[in-house]
Amino acid sequence: MYGCFYSRRDEPESFRFLSVILRLFLVCYNFLAMIGLVKISLDFCDGKRPKISDLFTQYPLFFKYLIGMVLYGLIVFSGTLLLIIPGIIWSLKYWFFDYYIVDQGLGPVKSLKSSSAITKGIKMDLFLFLIITRTYEYRRCSLAFDRIVYNCSCIHGCSCFCLSQINDLISASELRYR
Repeated sequence: MYGCFYSRRDEPESFRFLSVILRLFLVCYNFLAMIGLVKISLDFCDGKRPKISDLFTQYPLFFKYLIGMVLYGLIVFSGTLLLIIPGIIWSLKYWFFDYYIVDQGLGPVKSLKSSSAITKGIKMDLFLFLIITRTYEYRRCSLAFDRIVYNCSCIHGCSCFCLSQINDLISASELRYR
């Protein structure tokens, strides 16, 4: 994705155009697959039996997800420009925005706000969780390339479980204070 609009200078002009179109298609395909993976992870956490067709049936959420991803990227990038630590904090603060888009159909800004609200006070726990899961992911990927899909689904499943546990804690604390 990093070289999406980059083409070699020795390629014919028609090939460059076709290459850019193909790369854009692959980026869109990747976003649709990520939305579907989030949906499948949410279904697993809810105790439902997901279908493989769920991987590409979430296309109505594509533009919400795309805008949310751009906003998330801009927020984290601007935080990273402010000496890296704010970028890490903001990435943890808005980590669950895509789950809100897919699960509740919220818009990009509302999902970022919801993610901010539930991660209040638990960013260090999320940071440790992130370190553990990413270490596991990188170690597994270094052992065999075919494990990437397995690792990606495991990480999404773990993140989804983490989100459901946070929601359960918030619900329990709200009941306690009523």
